[in-house]
Amino acid sequence: MELDAAAEQFLGPFAADDVHGFLAELRVSIGGGGGAGFHTVRGVLTRAGSSRQGFGLFALRALAHLVATPAPPEPWRPQVASLLADLGPGHGSSTELTMPGFGESVQHLVADSADISLSGVKLAARVLRAWGVQRAEEMPDEVRKAAAAAALRDAQASGGAKVLGAASLGALPGLLSVEAAQLVLHSLDDGNRDEASEVFVAGMSREVQFRLVQSRQASGRLRAAAKAVKVLGLEGDFPDADFAWRSEALESAISKGRREACVGLSCEEPRLKARCAEGLWRCGEAELASELGAAWGVPLPEEAAAAAAKARRTREETCLCLPPGFPVHIVDREDQLAAMRASILAAPAVGLDAEWAPQQGSPPSLLQLATAEAAFVVDLVTLASSSSLGQVLEDIFSAQAVIKVGFDGGSDVGKVGKAFGRCFRVAPLVDVRDLEAARRTQECPQLGKKRAKEGVSLASLAEKYMGKPLDKTFQVCDWGRRPLSEGQSHYAALDAWVPVRLYGLLT
Repeated sequence: MELDAAAEQFLGPFAADDVHGFLAELRVSIGGGGGAGFHTVRGVLTRAGSSRQGFGLFALRALAHLVATPAPPEPWRPQVASLLADLGPGHGSSTELTMPGFGESVQHLVADSADISLSGVKLAARVLRAWGVQRAEEMPDEVRKAAAAAALRDAQASGGAKVLGAASLGALPGLLSVEAAQLVLHSLDDGNRDEASEVFVAGMSREVQFRLVQSRQASGRLRAAAKAVKVLGLEGDFPDADFAWRSEALESAISKGRREACVGLSCEEPRLKARCAEGLWRCGEAELASELGAAWGVPLPEEAAAAAAKARRTREETCLCLPPGFPVHIVDREDQLAAMRASILAAPAVGLDAEWAPQQGSPPSLLQLATAEAAFVVDLVTLASSSSLGQVLEDIFSAQAVIKVGFDGGSDVGKVGKAFGRCFRVAPLVDVRDLEAARRTQECPQLGKKRAKEGVSLASLAEKYMGKPLDKTFQVCDWGRRPLSEGQSHYAALDAWVPVRLYGLLT
């Protein structure tokens, strides 16, 4: 294989078995003022390693020497160590694992590092991965014993870096006994390294995996325990883990009046729905509690129904509502798309908004589009796989003659596009918050754009320009339920109609 000059500079020390010279070349290449840089040197080393048998083993010896040599911390040293740890055997083969140079180098790595900026144990774990070691049994006995002892040693050391290094090395299947793995886990799983703990036990026996879940439950870390159950596939062994943390979190959310958290925690857990509805009623959210109770088939006391009716009357009297008789069309069939498209493309402007369930990461459940004459509530759950809907939305969003208006509408459209696997181009798009900010800066030129947007919400704009605020009772209801209630349909349509109405008032 013909090599460039950059790769040849490292083959000279290799041919002479000159570890010191090799490290010196690396130091100049990475740490020098005119050095080639980390990524360039990595490519050069890979080419050099691919051309010469034994180069990977030579580089590993150089790494062991670097870690074992006392020296003050310098920026180039961790970079060189990282390069060499990930290089692998190169042109060699797995048979080199049994050669003395490999075992000796790994043992040097797992000994206490002379350079405090380098974790030999963590580097050893990277070396084993780069060399394709799948199980501890593939290594010579003395190497396996040294690695296991080092993992236990660093697991009991002070300092998070050493504990993480111990976990990285100890995760190699077959390296640690059950008792040793539990000792490492005891140091590792302290509430700050949940993911690392789960990775550590992933390839271990169910006994060790159970210990992780049980220790989290015993210490009151119920959400972390439920996460471990899901990640490790232990739902059959711990069927109530998710319920336990949700139940505890729901009580906390009720006590703090956090209605979004209450609904989000309960939507996917039937056993919590009754407590959620009751709790919302008790903390003053009677109409939302009544809405959810009806959706979930949860009976509430008569006084809760009376409180919900009173709250509904108050909302209708004091908050903004759609004009009487305003048409709201629920679009949940493909044969309704053509009429919606024609109506919107004939309008000068269309307001837009989206709704989604309060669970974190939920995709949009609804897309609302409203002209001055009618609103269309598009059921994204029912029409999730509709290519026809995707094309109709493409036509509407890209229509230059129709101004799209929203409050942070670009974000809503982005979420809808992600759910459809599309990147919708929306133009022209107007944000009513930007219109209000522009008006503020015109009245007060010294006010910056950022400050001009402070305190601007759709509800505040509605109250200022349309005389009444928006009620947000239904914002956090169960948007995944079907059919939608009358209250949900009204709320959803209103959130799309208000922006287009504001646009007419502000321009």
